[in-house]
Amino acid sequence: SVGDTKEKMQVLVVALLLNAALSKVVKPRWLELRGGSSMAGPPSSGGEYIPKQPTVEKDPIEEPLQYDAVAQRAEWDDRRKKKALIVTETNGVNDGEIGLSEEKMEELALFEGDVVRVTGHRGRWTLCTAVTLGHLESENDCVMNQASLKNCRGRIGDQVKIKASEDTKYALRIHALPFIDTLPLGRETSAEVLIQALENRFTQIMPIAAGDRIEVLVEDALVEFHIADVDSVEMDSDPQGGLVRPEECEWIVDPEYYLDRKDDERLDEIGYDDLGGVTKAIATVRELVETPLRNPDIFGAVGIAPPRGVLLYGPPGSGKTSIARALAEETGAYFFVINGAEILSKTPGEAEANLRKAFEQARKHAPAIIFID
Repeated sequence: SVGDTKEKMQVLVVALLLNAALSKVVKPRWLELRGGSSMAGPPSSGGEYIPKQPTVEKDPIEEPLQYDAVAQRAEWDDRRKKKALIVTETNGVNDGEIGLSEEKMEELALFEGDVVRVTGHRGRWTLCTAVTLGHLESENDCVMNQASLKNCRGRIGDQVKIKASEDTKYALRIHALPFIDTLPLGRETSAEVLIQALENRFTQIMPIAAGDRIEVLVEDALVEFHIADVDSVEMDSDPQGGLVRPEECEWIVDPEYYLDRKDDERLDEIGYDDLGGVTKAIATVRELVETPLRNPDIFGAVGIAPPRGVLLYGPPGSGKTSIARALAEETGAYFFVINGAEILSKTPGEAEANLRKAFEQARKHAPAIIFID
């Protein structure tokens, strides 16, 4: 009928208008195909329909900071390599001196005669006076006296690190212990003779630190001394060492404390390479203790506090004490051992006082490792 035809035409016109309006807003579904919108044709033309995922904009404030640990570690390694020097020879400098190139002296802002701390193997360090040498092949080469090289546990070809030691004061008293096997008359050698030889040995200002070894000619015999302690003008047992001034520094040699070679502390030095079967434990301890000591900036970069203590557990003989000693040797930290029986006391408050004294002593020799066994 005419009415039905008119109604159908109205419905068709509405449908066409609605389709035209939607086509301006909504993309035809067959355009969302793998391969991009440039594909002409509906899904029947061979394309596979992939529904478009809605995109959600991220709030830049809530976006977490990205920390690239590998890149940061590489940057620190590059910095350390730039500061490392290679010892090429032991001739050409006097006792207690380190020879540097003019470029390296200028880079480190050092002047002729400045005192520097030289750190070698296992964190061992000694004090030297910086002098300029013009015959070095590279600006990263240096020359050290054989005695100074031994004091920082280095060898020719090893890398050492140097930095200015601005806190070194003049020494007032130096406690020196001779080794008996090097004395011309053994224990019968008088302390006065040794003191006179030491005074004759230091005729100019030279730096010295506790733990150093020096050799002095005494009655045609080369006597080896261990520097046990250095008292500076500011404090007793100065951990920074001191400068020896001729005729103004007192040498102390006590015959009761002549050293046997078996008492040589260097014979007891151990490192990571001396321990076996505890590789995993060493790696964990190095990460928790050595990293905060050597690179404290790592923890600051990620915004966390470094660990302050580590608990080593295991049966007797499993290597707990050896790991702690090797850690102290490798890092060069002051190693303070406390036995459990030394802490306990029947008097109330005495145990706490003993612990406070131990931590005060460790703070004076920072960086330090306190090992409670």
